[in-house]
Amino acid sequence: MKEKIDRAIKKGELFFLGTKLPEDFYCGFLAWQALAEASQEPKAYYNMGYCYRYGEGIDKDINAAVKCYRAALDGGIERAAEKLYECFGTDPLSKEIKLFDAESSLEEAEQYHKSAVNFLKLLNVLVEKGYTDYRSKIKAAQTVVDVIELHIGFLTDKADFEDSAERLRKKGHEWAVDLMHFMECHLLYVYKYTEEREQHRVVRDGNSSYVPGKKFHTLAIDKYLVNGSKKTCKRYYPQPTEIPENNSLLIHEDKNPWKATINYDFSQNIQADDVAFIELKEINEELGIATPINLIKPKLPIKYEIKEKALGMRPGNIAMLIGAAALAGMCFYFAVR
Repeated sequence: MKEKIDRAIKKGELFFLGTKLPEDFYCGFLAWQALAEASQEPKAYYNMGYCYRYGEGIDKDINAAVKCYRAALDGGIERAAEKLYECFGTDPLSKEIKLFDAESSLEEAEQYHKSAVNFLKLLNVLVEKGYTDYRSKIKAAQTVVDVIELHIGFLTDKADFEDSAERLRKKGHEWAVDLMHFMECHLLYVYKYTEEREQHRVVRDGNSSYVPGKKFHTLAIDKYLVNGSKKTCKRYYPQPTEIPENNSLLIHEDKNPWKATINYDFSQNIQADDVAFIELKEINEELGIATPINLIKPKLPIKYEIKEKALGMRPGNIAMLIGAAALAGMCFYFAVR
C-alpha cells in the first residue's frame, strides 16, 4: 500500500506530509484529517480530497471530496482547481445519456442538467479567483447546459422545446430550430430484392459453357431521410444539407447485397433509429470532456418499402442467349436450302 501512496505523490495526486509515508491509506487519512483540523493545512485537505474521491482509507464521497479540494484551493493549492474541474466536470459530464429519444429518462436528464449547471458555476468561481485559463471554457459549458435544457424540453412539452430552441438560436445556434424540423422527418428503409440464378461453368470437348442453376434473391437495403413536411429541413452532419419539402435524401446506399429470402412482414423490425444531425466536437475539445452532445443523433421513426427486380442478364445468361440464337440461325439456313 505504501507503494501506491508513493506513486500518487509522484503523480501530484497527494502531498508528502510528515517525516515518513503512512503504512496505508487508512492511517494516512487519519493523520491528514488530524493535521487539517489542528492547523487548517491546505495540503492535508488536498490529500483528504483524494481519499474521499477514490474511496481510499475512507468511504467514497464525492461531495466530501469537493469540500476538501475547495478548502485546499482557498488555502492556495493551485492544483486543487484541476481536481475540482474533474469532480464537477470530467467525472459527471462524461456519463452517456440518450439525447432527443422519447424513451430516454427525464430523471436522468435532469440530474445531468444539475451537474452541468454546477460545473458552470465552478468555472465562474475559478475565474473570479484568478484562474483565467478556465475563462474560455465557460461558453462551452453554457452550451452543454443549453443543449440539455433543449433535450428536457423535448421530453416534457412541445412549447418548452420550442422556447429552448429559440433561446439557443438567439445565442447563435441556428441549428436548434432546424433540429425541431428535422425531428418531424422519418426514415425510409428500401429493401431491394433482385432475382438471380446460379450459373455453373462447364467444359466439354475443350469448350466452356454455362448451365443455369437454382433461382435465388439478393437483398440490399438503402436508407433515406424523408421530409414529409411543408418546410425545408436542414441537416448539419456530415455537412450542411437542405432537404426540400416532400423530398428525401439518400443517407446510405447498400452496395454489398447478400442472399436473402423475401420477407414482407416488418413487424419484428426496429421501429425507430437514431440519425446523426450535427457534430459539436468543438465543445468537447474545449472542455476536454467526452460529453454526450459531441454528436447529436435524434431517434426517428422508420417506414419500410420493398422493391423487387426480376431475373437480370448475367454473363452466363448472355452466353446462352447468343448460343441459342446462333443455333436457330443455322437451323433456318439449312431448312431453306
